[in-house]
Amino acid sequence: MTAGEPTLDEMTEAILATDPEDALVKGAPSRDTIRRIIGSPDLPAKQADVVSLIAVLTRRVAEDDSAAAKRAAQLWTTVRLQEPLGLDIADLNPLDLEVHRSIEIPGTTRLPPLPAYVARKHDSLLLRVVEEAMAGSSRMVMLVGGSSTGKTRACWEAVQRLPESWRLWHPIDPGRPEAALEELRNVGPHTVVWLNESQYYLMPEREPLGELIAAGLRTLLGDPSRGPVLVLGTIWPEYYERLMEEPRPHGPDPHAQARKLLSRNSSPTQLQRGGTTGHQFVPCRSANSLRIETCPGWHAHPIPCWRPRASEPLSACHAWS
Repeated sequence: MTAGEPTLDEMTEAILATDPEDALVKGAPSRDTIRRIIGSPDLPAKQADVVSLIAVLTRRVAEDDSAAAKRAAQLWTTVRLQEPLGLDIADLNPLDLEVHRSIEIPGTTRLPPLPAYVARKHDSLLLRVVEEAMAGSSRMVMLVGGSSTGKTRACWEAVQRLPESWRLWHPIDPGRPEAALEELRNVGPHTVVWLNESQYYLMPEREPLGELIAAGLRTLLGDPSRGPVLVLGTIWPEYYERLMEEPRPHGPDPHAQARKLLSRNSSPTQLQRGGTTGHQFVPCRSANSLRIETCPGWHAHPIPCWRPRASEPLSACHAWS
């Protein structure tokens, strides 16, 4: 079977000329996208673009476009499942993962992109979670705290311990919940799922995306054939409390899956606040002190809590196994 040698312009025009109700031509690849589909060794980003192009080319020789399109879709899916999500951790820029950069004061010495990091006592607990993931167990960690309390930076420092075989997937395009829901089923072994600002994933404006994502995470963490994986998330306290709120009797329960994901028989452990140079701490006992919650298979030990001398918001950390 041959479709001749149509130009990129002809293929683009043929796709644009199809009926909007055409069941096989659902994609609208641009001229450049068609060029990449034909000439690049990389897997095209959208299955619909590939199927649309194959259907249009098949019709040029009056062959069975339905069978050709189905085969193209199957091949795309097969390759997509073999190609792991995410990027090599060594190739990532922490600023792209929303780690806060150094704050520079005009007239002072120029600072590196990230401030020097001072390990906190709960960093050792995070390291233990990472080590368990490296040993073959899927794990999840959620750091809870207000703005600029070091949640994302702590996660970044933790993943530096992972070997080169691990990759990091940060679902953000075309939107955080949409990207997570579309690709979550394709997460495979040795993947870090990076859910910074987890409220956007677990309680987005569009319902029921958050519950579908939470259910997908529960399935991922409970499936040995897809592990080990490491899910790292951060969230503000007010959003965490809303997710954990028990519904009224016979009332709606909009976050049932998320609550089950985050509350697997957890128990609190105190953590230290801080993480970068320049903070001073004094011991305290406070209702809003740091804590970490753990699940079956995870053995935590109490750690003294600390409060910065300045009136800064405190953070918390929760870990699940």
